[in-house]
Amino acid sequence: MQPNKRSSEVSRRKAADPRPMDPPEALDIGQKTSRMFLDRARGFMDGADHAKVRALVESLACWFADHPASENNHHSASFGLLTHSFMVAVRFITHLRAIPEMLAGLDGNSRRSWILAGTAAAFLHDCGKLLDMEVRLPETGKVWDPMQESMVDFMDRNVIDQAEVVTTFRPGRGLKGHEAKGRTLIPRILPPDFAGDPTTKTLAIYDACAAHHELKDPMAHWPAAWLAALILASDREDCAADLKLRREGRLPSPSSLAGN
Repeated sequence: MQPNKRSSEVSRRKAADPRPMDPPEALDIGQKTSRMFLDRARGFMDGADHAKVRALVESLACWFADHPASENNHHSASFGLLTHSFMVAVRFITHLRAIPEMLAGLDGNSRRSWILAGTAAAFLHDCGKLLDMEVRLPETGKVWDPMQESMVDFMDRNVIDQAEVVTTFRPGRGLKGHEAKGRTLIPRILPPDFAGDPTTKTLAIYDACAAHHELKDPMAHWPAAWLAALILASDREDCAADLKLRREGRLPSPSSLAGN
């Protein structure tokens, strides 16, 4: 897929510069992202969960929109947060496929539900970063509150099409604060199909990710902590890959998600 012109222009801007935000584009990218992920998970997730993954990723895209994953670190370009989340989920499924015997002790339904929850936690592992930034409409001064509504709903509610938005990262946010804050966002972002046990399992894996520095033995809280360990490994791999491209002067573009 080729990057569209406006997305390429946006990716070169600093986060604090005004940039156009197009709600329909975010929804389109969510649909493309879910199709790409399910193609990679083919044969590993059954068809009954495909609709849940599609709903999850499309909801995620409504919240993440074109936000960067960081201010000056990995995936700091437009759509960086969505791109990074997608890649972590893909790497997570890749690791899981390589060692399926680790979940062999679970019955079919339990195994399926943990894989779905792990996928959700992988996509949501950095959702707390939305609370590390302020997104403002410069013309009106209105500020988006991700605890109340998605970014797409915020733009729709203000009846603005392709409006200019300004994103600034909050000072003093720290490197790990988003992990604890993100937990409160997860029930807001997860679609209705995840109500009940899927949300409980997703939060258990997310909590294990957030407490990774305290986990001496991932097997002690199996399978949540073990699935979290796979997510953390996937996160490190994707961050390193992005930073390597930057060191080599090959800035990643949002073309894989924002193409036509």
